[in-house]
Amino acid sequence: MQNMKNLETIVLFSYQGIRFPNCICDFKRLEQLFLSDCDWLEELPLLERLLNLRVLILEELHAVRELGIRGSIGGFMILERLEMWNMPVLESISSSSSSSNVVWMEGTMTKLQLLHIQYCSALKRLPIGIEKLSNLKDIEIDTSVWERSIQADHNIKICLEEKLKLL
Repeated sequence: MQNMKNLETIVLFSYQGIRFPNCICDFKRLEQLFLSDCDWLEELPLLERLLNLRVLILEELHAVRELGIRGSIGGFMILERLEMWNMPVLESISSSSSSSNVVWMEGTMTKLQLLHIQYCSALKRLPIGIEKLSNLKDIEIDTSVWERSIQADHNIKICLEEKLKLL
């Protein structure tokens, strides 16, 4: 593992564990992480600790219910692209393990330009405060998730409509 600490990209298919190892956060130079077809995976480590991560793509993660992105200042500071595909039980992007939702602030993910959410039918809403992400240019999202987000917070429609592409 020591020789792998300088990895910049990890593409992982068909991981069979229930939890992803926390040691992934030891890859300090990691810029791109792509996880796909991890059918048993239920929990991800605190990926915000990957300070150089620019691209995070999560696809076909059928058992992950929560990403747990805290949205804290200092986490995901250079993340430019966040994509979630076919995560049918994903209920929350930003909830913490406590019962209250995390609120994203102006200093949250200051470089995020693209947020793509498709085939995430259980997702209840977009994160609270997502409209404060100043560099977010494109939101590609399923119509059903968008409609649930509007019901939860009507102001989100006004703030994000020009950046929105419904799928």
